[in-house]
Amino acid sequence: MRRALRAVETRHHLAELDDQMLRDIGLSRADASAEMRRAPWDIAAAGETRCRG
Repeated sequence: MRRALRAVETRHHLAELDDQMLRDIGLSRADASAEMRRAPWDIAAAGETRCRG
């Protein structure tokens, strides 16, 4: 449960970043939007990354 709550918090922080900040971390606005739409329980396992299509 703690991981899901942390994911929600982190995803909300993405919404606060401007486009330059997102580019600095290698994300586009579309990437950030897609991440924010993910369900709280949709969390990659430790060391795993989600594949961008």
